[in-house]
Amino acid sequence: MEQENVVNVAIVKKNSGLGVASFVCGLIAFIFGICLAPLGLVLSIIAVILGIISINKSKSGLGIAGTVLGSIALITSIAVLVLAAGATSTIFKEVDERSKIAVENKEAGKEQVKEVKIPIVVTVDEIMEALNNNALKASATYKNQYVELTGKLSNIDSSGSYFSIGILSDEFSFDTVLCNINEEHLETVMNFNNEQEVTVIGTITVVGEIMGYTLEVESIK
Repeated sequence: MEQENVVNVAIVKKNSGLGVASFVCGLIAFIFGICLAPLGLVLSIIAVILGIISINKSKSGLGIAGTVLGSIALITSIAVLVLAAGATSTIFKEVDERSKIAVENKEAGKEQVKEVKIPIVVTVDEIMEALNNNALKASATYKNQYVELTGKLSNIDSSGSYFSIGILSDEFSFDTVLCNINEEHLETVMNFNNEQEVTVIGTITVVGEIMGYTLEVESIK
């Protein structure tokens, strides 16, 4: 009989220990469930499990209290985590939108810079003189440069791919600049007259002592 009492006391103490553990975990989870939601979530689950075990075995009051606190903390922790996830998602979306706006503004800024790009004003006479004096220096000076170039109309391609302009002086010369054009320039070029003065704006893409200059036309004045 005494042995059975000892066993029962041991079981009660064990169950009481589960109840205490459940209550402690539930209390800590309840206190820290908002500010430390992940910790509160873990402790609340432990509190509920230990509390249920304690209640099933001994109807422990501490087990009941731990289960209640754990349940409240569990709901609170889940709610906090959901709200935090939503807030984080909103923040990331806002950051992403701000990044996109920054990129768009940067691209717009580049376009504005491109629009206000100022060409180097030169004549065919000047660039041809530079080429004849020193082709290497002429290439370093004018290749890939954005220029406003003025010369005398020399030739127009029948297919509408290009026209050539030569020096402005009356001296006879084979030195010309090949001006590649697009469809948007065709109407203007069709109204050209032989040996008229022409001013083009564009980028010099080729500089050579034999082939001379090639210019990609952007606009024609």
